Amino acid sequence: MRSLPSLLLALAALLVLAGPAGAATYSNPANIAVPAGGTLGNANPYPSQISVSGASGTVRKATVTLKGFAHQCSIDDDLLLVGPHGQSSILMSDAGDCDNENPLRAGVDLTFDDAAPRSVPCLDKNSTPTRLPGGTYAPTDYSPPANHVQSACDPFSDLDHHEPPPPGQPGALADVFPTIAKPVGGWGHQLAAFNNTDPNGTWSLYIVDQYSFSVGRIAGGWQLNLTTSTSPIPAPGPLGTPRAPNIAPRLDPRGLKSRQRVLRQRGVVATFTTSVAAKLSASGTVKVGKRYKFRSVRRSVEANKKVTVKLRLSRSALSAVRKALKAHKKPKARITLTLTGASGLKSSVTKTITLIR
Repeated sequence: MRSLPSLLLALAALLVLAGPAGAATYSNPANIAVPAGGTLGNANPYPSQISVSGASGTVRKATVTLKGFAHQCSIDDDLLLVGPHGQSSILMSDAGDCDNENPLRAGVDLTFDDAAPRSVPCLDKNSTPTRLPGGTYAPTDYSPPANHVQSACDPFSDLDHHEPPPPGQPGALADVFPTIAKPVGGWGHQLAAFNNTDPNGTWSLYIVDQYSFSVGRIAGGWQLNLTTSTSPIPAPGPLGTPRAPNIAPRLDPRGLKSRQRVLRQRGVVATFTTSVAAKLSASGTVKVGKRYKFRSVRRSVEANKKVTVKLRLSRSALSAVRKALKAHKKPKARITLTLTGASGLKSSVTKTITLIR
């Protein structure tokens, strides 16, 4: 059982009194375990709450900061903010990464702000970076697939796909948040949903880990950052031009042959598909006595279409390979394909190709 002084200290941390209209930050620094126990289910506490009182005017802008967020598979997590008067917004769903590292990574601070120019990224083991970095992001929900781009963050088996909404609309999140009735039309995806509302009362952060085998925490709890004003602002409308998905390209190299007739082709051929339109950089080397470089290739590639590129060798390199093959050697080439998406995220795949006559 906690002592009275520690309880009073915890209560004081939960309640920050705002003065006149302006900007104020309200905090609940208590650790949030995600999930509460095991590797599946609601966080503890569920919800984590912040009480606001004494604030003047109505909300003009709201942002949320998670302090020390760390999760082995953040794409499993769904985060929902509910205001004192029932307005709500998804902060993050089906986004981040799934590295499943052990021990758990160091925590990062994540801020959610409608004005952020980028969404939370979707990352995998081939991307740069491989893990969700701290920073400021727009509220993000990749269910269903953003712009019809299937990603590592949103497999077809995702539970968020119950009662799919119209194409291009945010996911239904039909059964994700126990104890909360889903609003007609689904959850909001903008913090502007809280504009022009009375900030005073209890704000609730609901977090659910949808899938087994991973755990995490928000070590420093969370902050609610509110700007209030006595002058109303226009009601929030739908987002204008949708943000480009902040998704690392997924390169599928299954069309790339592991044994190739290098002399006939005067190089090697790489055939693959990519999940998003991207800039391709292809390079490689082969060691035959000394190391020779293939001529690099740079070009734009389209999403979900077969791409074939040839990496050529110089005459001197082909001559060295020919001699090695006559000596019954099997030189091996290593080629690297790097894709850079519109958001700047990169994915790289390196393959080894055995050179034959």
